[in-house]
Amino acid sequence: MIPFAVKIEGVNNGQPVWVLAVSEAGLLSADNGVLKWYPLEDCTFSHVIPPDMPKPVMIVQPQPGNGIALPNRQMRRHPGGA
Repeated sequence: MIPFAVKIEGVNNGQPVWVLAVSEAGLLSADNGVLKWYPLEDCTFSHVIPPDMPKPVMIVQPQPGNGIALPNRQMRRHPGGA
């Protein structure tokens, strides 16, 4: 599904919200961290993100001592230890 946003009557002070799922009965969105189904007749299309538009990526460096062990090349090639 291509990410798109809608304005929902009476929700979020008219600000667009991202749609997470769509069915015949309505659409699923998160308002203030709460997932809720809204009737389609209360929704107005706002905008869409084209599939060819670049998406931001954040590079995170692992911190020493955080308990995450990244596999080395040997472990990736021979996961059973063989």
